[in-house]
Amino acid sequence: MTEVGSTVPRRELGRLLRQAREQAGIGLEAAASDLEWSRAKMYRIESGQTPVRTLDVDQMCRLYGAPPDMTEVLVSLAKESKSKGWYHAYGEVIRKLMQGIKERRHD
Repeated sequence: MTEVGSTVPRRELGRLLRQAREQAGIGLEAAASDLEWSRAKMYRIESGQTPVRTLDVDQMCRLYGAPPDMTEVLVSLAKESKSKGWYHAYGEVIRKLMQGIKERRHD
C-alpha cells in the first residue's frame, strides 16, 4: 500500500502525542485500551508510521487532558500529514527525467 502525505509532520505528530500521553501519566497499554485500539496501532501512530485521522487525534487529546491550543496544533499536524509533499506536483517531470537517465545509461 502506498501512503500519500509527508512523513515529517506525521513523525512530529506522533512524537507530540507520545509526549502528551506520557505527561498525562498514561501508559501505552492503558491508552490503547481506553481508545479501544491495539497496542500496535498506538505504536504505529506514535512512531509516525501511519497517518492519523483528525477525529482520532481529538480523542487522544481528550483522553490525555491536552489543552485546547495543543489539541488545535495536533489536529492541524494530522491534516498536514495527509497532504501531498511538494514533489508530488513534479511527479511527471521527475518520472520523465528518470526515464531519460535510464535510457542514457543503456546507450
